[in-house]
Amino acid sequence: MPTKTARNIAANVKRLRGKRTQRNIAEAAGLDVMRISDMENMARPGWTLSTLEKVAKALGVTVSELLKN
Repeated sequence: MPTKTARNIAANVKRLRGKRTQRNIAEAAGLDVMRISDMENMARPGWTLSTLEKVAKALGVTVSELLKN
C-alpha cells in the first residue's frame, strides 16, 4: 500500500503538470516517460531525491511543493 507521502507526490505531480504531457515533463527532467507515469500512478514508489529534484525543476516548483499534503 502506498504511503501518504507517495500519494501526495502522485497527486501533486498530476496537479502541477496541468495540461502538459507526461512526455513533456519527462524530457524536461531528463527522465524516461515511464518514470513520470509510475510516479503519478504510484506504480513504483521510493523515488530518489535526485529524481524528485529533476521532476520539481521540470515543473517549476520545489521538492517541498511535491511533498505537500
